[in-house]
Amino acid sequence: MADDAHDSSSRVFWCNINRGAGAGGNSLERRMHARRFAAAWTAVDHPVGTFNYPDHMRRVRGGDLIFMYANGLGVIGVGRAAESRLEVLFPDHPDRPRAFATEGENEEAWRIPVEWLAWDEANPCVVEPLRLSF
Repeated sequence: MADDAHDSSSRVFWCNINRGAGAGGNSLERRMHARRFAAAWTAVDHPVGTFNYPDHMRRVRGGDLIFMYANGLGVIGVGRAAESRLEVLFPDHPDRPRAFATEGENEEAWRIPVEWLAWDEANPCVVEPLRLSF
């Protein structure tokens, strides 16, 4: 991992890619890595009020650290928010991270541009299981 990954002004956010929740295998994190962003989304049947992704993601500022966490594996990537910008991707947006068969079951997706500092799916850093993102 890069020596400059953390300084006193950086905050830390977790992006749980929720691998295994539906079709796609590791395709979601590979898309996030290739397209240089961290994303979160919610299914239509997500319990209302249990987590407000956009409000939490709006707190991310350029330079903050983002840990990419894969359920059942651990941390597979560490990145730095490239800027203080949250994009909202509606169901008809062509660059949504979920482009496979369950697409119709998802509403908005939200993403933050990221410069990935380290990425290693083959050698994850094991941590206690997480459930939510950001």
